[in-house]
Amino acid sequence: MVCGSTLLKPLTVNVNHHTGKLDPRLRSLDPESAQSDVLLRRIVRPNEGCEFGRKHSFSRIRSESDFRQIVPLCRYEDLRNDIERMVAGESGVLVSEPVRRFFITSGSTAVPKYIPVTSGSCATSGSHFKLIGERFGRTIRRWPVAA
Repeated sequence: MVCGSTLLKPLTVNVNHHTGKLDPRLRSLDPESAQSDVLLRRIVRPNEGCEFGRKHSFSRIRSESDFRQIVPLCRYEDLRNDIERMVAGESGVLVSEPVRRFFITSGSTAVPKYIPVTSGSCATSGSHFKLIGERFGRTIRRWPVAA
């Protein structure tokens, strides 16, 4: 994992510097453990009570391995009916948290797709985009300007 460690080190330091909230396991270059914890703490546990969580026994999931065995892989089409119910105003279908709005894809497959957006997903996406923007901005400033 020398290559992975080498690649992660600058990002790890950068994330820690900018957010001050870096998971200690990322500092020790154990992102798999951190990701597994995020899966359980931020995705599985909060959604145990929604219809999808009950149907897929989220309350029994104790590890990433459990998640892989219990929750099937699915495509958007597999969830389309559930998402349409959410668009119609039904709550607690795929997520427990209230859906604030839906992102709509461009419909490259002929039919637009609706992506549910919650306060939690907005906060997570916002922090990711902020970090990327800050990192990218510093990198761009280092490049020489053509005359």
